[in-house]
Amino acid sequence: MHIYLQISMEMNDENKIASVGNIKNMIFSFRGIQVMIDRDLAELYEVPTKRLNEQV
Repeated sequence: MHIYLQISMEMNDENKIASVGNIKNMIFSFRGIQVMIDRDLAELYEVPTKRLNEQV
């Protein structure tokens, strides 16, 4: 099962811009599959981890 999330961020003063380098540091390889920890995804979307997990 694969879950793909699209990250869209607009460039303005009010929004935080996640750099590609920071996102790459959040991606781990587990048994040959690239994964991200729920905590890191929640941080990118600026939501509590609990809410992210409820939606998956």
